This record gives sequence, structure tokens and C-alpha cells, in this order.
Amino acid sequence: MEIQLQDGLVGHWPFRGDSAGKTGQDHGITFGVRGPNGEPASASSFNGIDSRLEIADHPGLQFGTGDFSIAVWIHTEAKTADVVGDLVSKFDPDAAVVFVDHDKSFEGGQNYGRFKNEPSRIAYCARSKNPQIKATLALKSVPNHAALTVGGMDDNATTKAPIELLVNGVSVFKGDSQFPDEQWAARAFPIPDGALKVGANEVVLRNTGDSSLDSNPPWFAVTFFKISSNSKGKE
Repeated sequence: MEIQLQDGLVGHWPFRGDSAGKTGQDHGITFGVRGPNGEPASASSFNGIDSRLEIADHPGLQFGTGDFSIAVWIHTEAKTADVVGDLVSKFDPDAAVVFVDHDKSFEGGQNYGRFKNEPSRIAYCARSKNPQIKATLALKSVPNHAALTVGGMDDNATTKAPIELLVNGVSVFKGDSQFPDEQWAARAFPIPDGALKVGANEVVLRNTGDSSLDSNPPWFAVTFFKISSNSKGKE
């Protein structure tokens, strides 16, 4: 079956000639450079520091959890002095997110390095040396219908790890983990009104379970925390 480029197409930015496309605001992009097969004025150049194209949010760009694909033609120098940065990203400017391997505010838990292909910290049982994981998320404004999203993973035991989540000392969840066994997933938990503030907000995940050995289940792994507006809260 032949599939056309336009089938299900949401956006197309050819970066040809002297513009990025029909939509978007460019910052520091050099237009009119050689592109695929050396064709003149068929691509654009980004400086790798602050060049970018900003696209305003649109319902068509809210992909949810469904499948989607992104195709990009990219050329880099044969030798580079740095890693290639993000190619495409989508974010809420009023949200805050911290990743285990990128944010120094993360404390506690065992820094496990990469586990199941993601950087992680693991909270072991309540009596262990590493029963909780803590991080600080900075907000420029308090989002409406806020939620705490956790990128997490449960252990491989037959029962779920009991955990508690707190935001600035306010409990937003306490009970058996809602995450799959030894598989990364994201779950959102509503944050009560008044719990958040502009500036630094402390997020804590506690393992409230017990075990005879520190490294045995129940354990719970975290790769990121995020505070943002929860669309479900508007229903």
C-alpha cells in the first residue's frame, strides 16, 4: 500500500529558501543553505546554541498517548566538539520538570545510574538508608488544576510497593504504587489547592514498606518529577 506524505500530516516545515515555513517564529536560523544532495537553498542552519523555531500550541499538536512519528533530514560536521542537542521538544512554559541525571536538586535514594535505559534513583524500604527521594522544582507561576507527574517503576515482587508522595509537606498520594513492574511509566497525581507556590517547591517520594534486607523489595525507582496543569482537573 502506497502512503503519501500528506496522509495524516499535522505539520511540515521544509526550511527552504528564506523562511522556515508557513508558521512559526524563528530565532537565529540561517536560511538558504545547501540541503539534501547538495541542492542550493534547500535547507537551513542552526548554530547549536540558541537557534530554534517556536511553534504555538495547537490541538493538532496534542498527541496524548497515541502513536505518532517525526521525520527530519539532518547534517552535522564530521567532527563535533559537543553532543547533538534536542531536535524536537514540546513543553508547558508554566510547568517544571526535573530529571535524575540533569538536576542537582535530587537527593536521597540510591543513585542507580541507568536502569532499563533510563537514569534512576531507587527508594528502598522505610528502615533502609535510602527510603526516600527528594527534588526541588521551581515554578514561575502556579498552574491551574495542578498535578505531580512521576516517571517511575515498581519492583518485581508479587505485591506493589507502598509509597507516599508529598509536595511541600502536603500528601498528594499514599498507598500501593500504581506503576508497572520493572517497566518505566508516567502517572499523574492531583495536587491540592494551596500546596504549590511561586519559586522552589519540594517533592518527596517515600517508600513506606518494610523488608528484611535493604536491597530487597519493596523498592521504587524514579527517573523524573514534573509539576504542570492537569487537563483532567478541568472536566
